[in-house]
Amino acid sequence: PKSGRGSPKSPGRGGNGSMLSPQRPKSPVRIASEDSPVRKFASIDMTGSNLDSFRIPETIPQKNYSLIRKLNLSDNRILKIDFSVFKEVTNLLDLTLARNAIMKISGILPKGLQRLDMSYNRLQEVKCLACCLSLRDLYLSNNEINSLDGLPSSSLERIDLTNNALSGKFT
Repeated sequence: PKSGRGSPKSPGRGGNGSMLSPQRPKSPVRIASEDSPVRKFASIDMTGSNLDSFRIPETIPQKNYSLIRKLNLSDNRILKIDFSVFKEVTNLLDLTLARNAIMKISGILPKGLQRLDMSYNRLQEVKCLACCLSLRDLYLSNNEINSLDGLPSSSLERIDLTNNALSGKFT
């Protein structure tokens, strides 16, 4: 073709938009460079990565843990989570663990965490959440929670507990 598109001599996109040469898969980790103004919004998105547990990817140097603000681990196969795995992610604000099969949670959430989404899991109790005093948004819908014991009460602005096993009178 006259434009050179799709010819063997011009790597890249063919006329139909497909890639002619193999590319490395994109990393789920987005951390901006040190001098970038967006570095304070660094995030890791590991949605649908077929994980049954979590540890910080080895591709992230420990010096960058404090840059992580948002972590999405939804749509995986995680059965239990010990929040202490996040202890070095000191500036984590938003943690999403929705749509896993989490039955048990333990440990202490990062102190500054503001949003936690653990909807669509198999949680029955949430006692270890009580000490997270910075938590503003808590999404626990579609679990098997039967008691509100352990929920932080002073900081919450939004909470979703729809479709759980709660019964009785709540005040």
